[in-house]
Amino acid sequence: MSPFARPDLFWPTEKVAARLGDPKVRVVDCRFTFERDSRADYLKAHLPGAVHLDWSRDIAAPPPASGHPQYMLSGAADFAAAMARVGIGDDTFVIGYDAEGGHHAARLWLALRRYGHDGMAVMEGGIQKWIAEGRPVEAGEVTVQPATFTPRPREGVVATKEQMYIDAGFGPETSTITYCQAGVRAAFTHLVLTVLGHDDVRTYDGSWEEWGNRDDVPIHSGRS
Repeated sequence: MSPFARPDLFWPTEKVAARLGDPKVRVVDCRFTFERDSRADYLKAHLPGAVHLDWSRDIAAPPPASGHPQYMLSGAADFAAAMARVGIGDDTFVIGYDAEGGHHAARLWLALRRYGHDGMAVMEGGIQKWIAEGRPVEAGEVTVQPATFTPRPREGVVATKEQMYIDAGFGPETSTITYCQAGVRAAFTHLVLTVLGHDDVRTYDGSWEEWGNRDDVPIHSGRS
């Protein structure tokens, strides 16, 4: 028996391998780096049948005129269109992987959760583990049939700047809100806390990208 409350959210490579080719499963290569376009890495080698998704471009809303915050989650219609393009529909189970411990794939998990789709797991060990085990990869673009994704926005998944004033903190009377620079590593922390059985968790979508670029919010330095 697993010691985790939600072990289904992380899949071992052997479980992923067993589902390759399943028409109800979509494998998504979520590799990303700020230094270059990771699509080139995808085109060079990826899991068989995997599509590529760049969270900073494909599921992020355009920044406001001020330039900040960047990388907040897309609105419902744009997110649904992005999912349709990569063949993720209402009944699709999604398996995401990356090359950095899962936190880029977790951004997709957070977005799907925000829009009411719970069928996703992150592959443990990333593509490095897959390759080290001698499992097959393929090169080039994977073309898929568009799907129909119906967004069902769900409260209690992401937090706004205003909610940060009210709910942030740890303790029996408070909610847990994760944040980082752009809401990506925070999404992974959210995922891990969910795996551990903590249900009342949200990610501050704007994260420091929003908070740190405002002059009307409090900022503390040093230990809390």
